[in-house]
Amino acid sequence: SINSSNSSSSPLQRMLQQQLAGSGSSSKAASAAEDKQQQQQQQGGGVSAGSSRRSSSVGGAAAAAAADEEAEQSLVSVKIVVDNFVPVMSRVLKSIKGCQAELALLRDRSASAWEALLRHYGETKQSSPTDTEFWADMQVFVERFSSAQKAVLQEEKDAAERKQRLARAEAKKAASEAAKKVRSGSARSCYCCCVRCPACGV
Repeated sequence: SINSSNSSSSPLQRMLQQQLAGSGSSSKAASAAEDKQQQQQQQGGGVSAGSSRRSSSVGGAAAAAAADEEAEQSLVSVKIVVDNFVPVMSRVLKSIKGCQAELALLRDRSASAWEALLRHYGETKQSSPTDTEFWADMQVFVERFSSAQKAVLQEEKDAAERKQRLARAEAKKAASEAAKKVRSGSARSCYCCCVRCPACGV
C-alpha cells in the first residue's frame, strides 16, 4: 500500500518526502556530531584535569622537597652536656651548712659579748637598743672626758708652777734674811773687839 501510494504520489510529494528525510538525517548527523564533540571535550577535560592534577602533585612534591632542604639547612648542631648541677651543688650545700653553723656560733658569742659590754658601762638593751646609739653616747663621753682630763692636768700643772714660784720666793727671802743677819753679826763683833766698854773697861 505504501509502494502504491508512493508510485501514485505526485512528483511534488516525492520532493517533499525526500527533503523531510534529508532534514531528519541531517539533524541526526548534527546531533551525532554534537555528541561526538561533547565526548571529545569530556575526554579533553579529563586529560587536562589529570594533567593539572599531575602537575599540582609534582609541584607539591617539589615544594615539600625544598621545605625539607631549608629545614635541614636551618638546623643547629647542639652539643649535649652532662648535667652536673646536683653533685656540684651538693658539695656547695655541704660547705655552706658548715659555714652556717660556724656563723651561728660566732653570732651567739658576739651577742653575749655585747651584753657584757653594755653591763660594764651601765647600759642595757633598753637604754641602747642599737649599737649606733651606744657608740654615739660613747663618743660624746670620750670627748667630754678628754676635755675634762686636759683641764685637770692643766690646773695641776699651774698649781705646781705656783708652788714652785712660792718656794723659790721663800728661799730667796730666807737667803736674804740670813745674809742680813750674817752682815749684822760680823759688824757687832768687829765693834766689840775694837772699842772698849766704858762701863766694864773691857
